[in-house]
Amino acid sequence: MSDIITRYYNTIFIVILSLIILISYYLGTLKPSSNGTKNNSNVTLNCSEEILSSLKIPLSDISNNSKSTYSKDITNRDQFLGSKNGTKYYTPGCVGSKRINDENIIWFQNEEDAKLQGYTAAKC
Repeated sequence: MSDIITRYYNTIFIVILSLIILISYYLGTLKPSSNGTKNNSNVTLNCSEEILSSLKIPLSDISNNSKSTYSKDITNRDQFLGSKNGTKYYTPGCVGSKRINDENIIWFQNEEDAKLQGYTAAKC
């Protein structure tokens, strides 16, 4: 037996190493789940109605769990807007605000609100 191992040492080493690499790759592609159910990328945040009302988010949109689109129309809206995907905030008349897709618009109550959420002023 030791004669076979000595004779085919390089081949056995390569086969074992290949198996370890394949098993490691397979295990690395698995996505762990803490409770054994399918992973869900959706995030749900719960907060009181007092907080929601201060953010001026329509409760019907939240309770229906539907995506709502926000129009660039400034009637009954706050003074500043930004993109969910961006880092700048704009006034509604700013040229840069026209490039934001309706589904990505977020509104801020004031400049301080925008800055607290990590946005910086855009040059219009």
